[in-house]
Amino acid sequence: MKTLSNKKGITLVELMAIVVIMGIIAAMAVPRFSVTINRLKFRTASRDIVSKLRLARSNAITYKQQFGVHADPDALTLTMFLDSQNPSMLQFESGDSVVSVDTLPEGFIYLDTDFGSESLIYRPNGSASNTGKILFLSYGEDDDISIGSIDILASTGRTKLGTLYHY
Repeated sequence: MKTLSNKKGITLVELMAIVVIMGIIAAMAVPRFSVTINRLKFRTASRDIVSKLRLARSNAITYKQQFGVHADPDALTLTMFLDSQNPSMLQFESGDSVVSVDTLPEGFIYLDTDFGSESLIYRPNGSASNTGKILFLSYGEDDDISIGSIDILASTGRTKLGTLYHY
């Protein structure tokens, strides 16, 4: 008499061992995943700032009037405005028409410029009032720090995202 023995399949113990191993691997991946999410949020916010600057330049060319972006380091806001109050001063004044105000995302703790003015004005020909960098810093949930810059070339008004650093 022959006994048929089917050895296909896995036992409950083997299944539990696989589940435990997968849980350990997943637990190790979660901290790295949150750091990656923080970096992606920082990169997205950086690109939003560049978009705001490019929109101001585009408006200046389209409407043939000076438009600007004012960086407020205390409130961590970017204000796009029509430079109509006193255009020769090349700065944001209380009488200028505000187009929009954007607050930097949560976690941003620093916003400043290295060109001596907190306002960047775009002229109707597309050129900018200053050459330099806009600098910003973000402090993440997992004690990670991200630093970024945006480069501005006055002669052409070219605006590009600089190098982003994560620590």
